[in-house]
Amino acid sequence: MLHMHPSPPIFHFGHILGSLVKMNHYPTAIFLSKQLEFKGITPNIVTFNILINCFCHLGHINFAFSVFAKILKMGYKPNAITFNTLIKGFCLCGQLRKALQFHDCVKAQGFQLNHVSYGTLINGLCKSGETKAGIELLKRIEGHSIKPNVVMYNTIIDSLCKNKLVADACNLYSEMLVKKISPNVVTFSSLMYGFCIMGHFKEAIAFLNDMKLKNINPNIVTFNILVDASCKEGKIKEAKIVIASMVKAGVAPDVYSYTIMIDGLCKKKMIDEAINLFEDMQRKNMIPDTVTYSSLIDGLCKSGRIADVWNLVDEMHDRGQPGHIITYSSLLDALCKNGHLDRAIALFKKMINWKIQPNKYTYTILIDGLCKGGRLEKAQEVFQYLLIKGHHLNVVTYTAMINGLCKVGLFDEALDLLSIMEEKGCIPNAITFEIIISALFEKDENDKAEELLREMIAKGLLRRRRSTIFFSFSSEKQENTISTSIEPSTTESCTVSFKTEKGCKLGISRTSMSLSVLRFRFPKFLPFYANASFHSQSLNHDDAVASFNRMLHMHPSPPIFHIGHILGSLVKMKHYPTAISLSKQLEFKGITPDLVTLSILINCFCHLGHINFAFSVFAKILKMGYKPNAITFNTLIKGLCLCGQLRKALHFHDDLKAQGFQLDHVSYGILINGLCKSGETKAGIELLKWIEGHSIKPDVVMYSTIIDSLCKNKLVTDAYNLYSEMLVKKISPNVVTFNSFMYGFCVMDHFKEAIALLNDMKLKNINPDIYTFNILVDALCKEGKIKEAKIVIASMVKAGVEPDVITYNTLMNGYCMVNEVKKAKHVFNSMSQIGVAPDVYSYTIMIDGLCKKKMIDEAINLFEDMQRKNMIPDTVTYSSLINGLCKSGRINDVWDLVDEMHDRGQPANIITYNSLLDALFKNGHLDTAIALFKKMISWRIQPNKYTYTILIDGLCKGGRLKKAQEVFQYLLIQGHHLNVSTYSVMINALCKVELFDEALALLSIMEDNDCMPNAITFEIIISALFEKDENDKAEELLREMIARGLL
Repeated sequence: MLHMHPSPPIFHFGHILGSLVKMNHYPTAIFLSKQLEFKGITPNIVTFNILINCFCHLGHINFAFSVFAKILKMGYKPNAITFNTLIKGFCLCGQLRKALQFHDCVKAQGFQLNHVSYGTLINGLCKSGETKAGIELLKRIEGHSIKPNVVMYNTIIDSLCKNKLVADACNLYSEMLVKKISPNVVTFSSLMYGFCIMGHFKEAIAFLNDMKLKNINPNIVTFNILVDASCKEGKIKEAKIVIASMVKAGVAPDVYSYTIMIDGLCKKKMIDEAINLFEDMQRKNMIPDTVTYSSLIDGLCKSGRIADVWNLVDEMHDRGQPGHIITYSSLLDALCKNGHLDRAIALFKKMINWKIQPNKYTYTILIDGLCKGGRLEKAQEVFQYLLIKGHHLNVVTYTAMINGLCKVGLFDEALDLLSIMEEKGCIPNAITFEIIISALFEKDENDKAEELLREMIAKGLLRRRRSTIFFSFSSEKQENTISTSIEPSTTESCTVSFKTEKGCKLGISRTSMSLSVLRFRFPKFLPFYANASFHSQSLNHDDAVASFNRMLHMHPSPPIFHIGHILGSLVKMKHYPTAISLSKQLEFKGITPDLVTLSILINCFCHLGHINFAFSVFAKILKMGYKPNAITFNTLIKGLCLCGQLRKALHFHDDLKAQGFQLDHVSYGILINGLCKSGETKAGIELLKWIEGHSIKPDVVMYSTIIDSLCKNKLVTDAYNLYSEMLVKKISPNVVTFNSFMYGFCVMDHFKEAIALLNDMKLKNINPDIYTFNILVDALCKEGKIKEAKIVIASMVKAGVEPDVITYNTLMNGYCMVNEVKKAKHVFNSMSQIGVAPDVYSYTIMIDGLCKKKMIDEAINLFEDMQRKNMIPDTVTYSSLINGLCKSGRINDVWDLVDEMHDRGQPANIITYNSLLDALFKNGHLDTAIALFKKMISWRIQPNKYTYTILIDGLCKGGRLKKAQEVFQYLLIQGHHLNVSTYSVMINALCKVELFDEALALLSIMEDNDCMPNAITFEIIISALFEKDENDKAEELLREMIARGLL
């Protein structure tokens, strides 16, 4: 359309932009809008509104207002949609106060707002917890020509119900009825949810009857609320009745409905019924999600049916839904409880290998299992590891360990752990005390037991009234043996009873708590009442599924290409499992798939890594008599490449050619890309040459792919030869070709050639893109040519390419590299003003730059600002700040940061520990440094050559030469390739204590090991020899130094 003459009406462009926005492709819509302007096509109010909407969804509210200013400047009259989009933008960005101020300004200037405007504001207030303010706004608008509608009331009722203010919600509902505003299914669903979470199930059911009287059909959300509430109360029979009513009403249960029921059945130990429901779900081609699997696995585990679990775990992995930590914790718990300790330990190790991060519940299960399985020492090792790593353990973990110690009579260790627990800020509870007290009484350690009991009372963990009875018996403890027992009660509590031989009994109630605390908690249902503008992505998926289901039940069935269109749209959104599930439903309904739908199915399996399934579909295509086309073959070839099976892809190509099938340029483009990506660029070039004689013309994509690979491998000359070959064959290069070359010239430091390419692009009417400019800016900044980099950025803006966060980060890094931190700071502060949000890397660059300039407090402020903005620092950020603190001697501030890193699951790396180790040595904390090094080894953090150099240097300067020599000898024996710095450090130490012969011997060893001494190595020995009047030796070395060209 953009190249049509004359240009089509602007509303046609608006329609395309609008469809992109519905698919959440906001950056694309913005880019195309800019192309409209570039072509001189005047946008209208609709296209401007779409552009505002895009910026709002991307969080660029300032850009959105720039467009708004343009609307006013061009003389357009903004409409309610314009204002509503801006108001919603503020709400999406969490700037509610600004949204209200904007509303006031709009009203003050005489613009009209509508019910959507106020619905948006009310929704924003409720979402931010300001429900009361939402109610006030609802009352206020009644006198301003806007009638409150059902959406506004629903929003507030929903918020009140979620906050358990059901009475207030009912009052608002009554107010609706008085004002003759008809409630809808959302109103009733919200109220039902409120009553259910308050435990008023009967009132919730009563609303279901009210809905029928008002001819309002309950939807899937309504029924799921009731099913969820029934299951949580353990009322499975009632849940089944709701499901039956649901089916009768023509509402099909969804994955969530099944999951709720499966979870409920498992909690009631009705495992076989849960399995039947799970199988029924799969028969209906519904794909269980991770929560469904986890619920069933948890139920099987708790019922001791562990053998049935493994198939489910494998099935999850096959479906691309690997179990999460809750799933594995359930399985670990079951293995431990059923005595399969070795399998539990093996599973735990696999979890670590699979990078599934254990949480405190996982560790508690493991420790408890090891203790109960008679492996106390191993449990203690795990526990100590957690303490050393700085994990904030909870009362349950400590209690499990204390219980393990008490079971084997290690009371002193148990009491020590009780003290450690309190020192760490973890307060023991009644159960912790009861475990130790019970164990002490069993072993006739009555004095200690009574002392702990008094402490328990003092902490308010035992009611004094009951304890008085106990002490009346304890005063005669020689005559009475006091024992303990735990009696389970029928409620959620249990009774701890202290009993004397005379039969007197004292009961103490407490809330029950198992040491194996993992209880799978199904997430509370949060009703979702969508509107397209708020959750377009999820609605898009749901709309596609809904359209498919409607088509599936049409008589006669619609043409298959309509269904193919829906499946294709799901694939574009990467909903591969859904597309597979719907394809299976087609077959179940007896609708014959065509080649297109079968090719879509192949594509889905390829993207999910199930290449065997993809080839099964291919076999079906051949069996059904369809003639597979190039798209089918290309999808399979790409699938093999994606799975890293390049050899098979080439074999498949050969088989196809042998059978007379035709492939196209895309097929060969995929194969060439696969070869280059796997480092077989030479084979890629050979394939390019081969295809020329086989009726396929090589295109720009194939050439660009190989050129890019060659340039990345610094084979720029070869790449240029290929480029020349392209031109001879009249294959026009594109922006990708030039970007690849630019990168190649830059990594080879040929900047003039890179800049010349920019001019070539202009001559060929090829517009450079953001990647082109960023390559140049990055290369220049790395060389310290900041002025030239800024000229490139200016050219970039002039060419209509907006610098992005990568551009600014590169420039900031360049300034920091040349010690111009103030200028870097100016760039950083300017970013937000021009609508480019700094990212984690932006902050890291600035923190590192400030630290290097010893501006530590400013770096800390920036680090704290980063966290205030809910940005999670990465390991590099922490390491930069830790390095700065260490070099400034502020070591005490470092430990909290190291702990924080561990808490966030970002353990410090070797660079971080090197900085800390260096600082400890330089500040004279020698023993702490050695202890840290030992911990590093125990934590399996592999020291590098810099670590060892720091260690040897620190030991030498700290007067521990013998220890330094031991470390050095160990490194030589182990075959480490030491560098000149490590040897020089050791030589320096030997010279300091006048061990010149040893120093000279090490100089020879150094050369024997292919490590050439530098000027510093010679200067160290020569200076030391001159100081000790060993002038002949010194002069001899000086001559050698001159002969080597080092002086």
